[in-house]
Amino acid sequence: MKKYYCFAGITLEIDIPDKWMYNDDRILAPFRVDSVTEPCVFRFEMTPELLPPVGDCAICTNALRVYEDGTRYIGAVEHTWQKAYAQVIQEDRHYRVLLRESQFHGPLEPLTVLNVLGAERLVAQAGGFLFHSSYIEANGAAILFTAPSETGKST
Repeated sequence: MKKYYCFAGITLEIDIPDKWMYNDDRILAPFRVDSVTEPCVFRFEMTPELLPPVGDCAICTNALRVYEDGTRYIGAVEHTWQKAYAQVIQEDRHYRVLLRESQFHGPLEPLTVLNVLGAERLVAQAGGFLFHSSYIEANGAAILFTAPSETGKST
């Protein structure tokens, strides 16, 4: 099953087997469209084990490891790719997403899909930028409040 999205000038095609397809929610639903042209294509597959990395680790955080060839491991706790729940292999605008099947027992959560997409990276590659904010809607537009964490934006 395929779903299509458009946000920040980026078009996406999400291709997930029906058994694992998530339900749109308040996070993704506003960006859903019927079709797109020239999308970044993400094809999801379940696999017993993730493939080993190629080269050295270039980026290492608590939950992400990125290797020299651009392959990303999401959920890489304990600073090891072997603990990751997903591997994303990029080939131009096509992404092969391998999910460790032992970690998933039903439809994916939309937040899991967003983590795998690396939306912040896609926005930056398209020339956009991200900032931490809250917002209110007014007359069909949004007013953003940006400030450091824990300063009361949501309040």
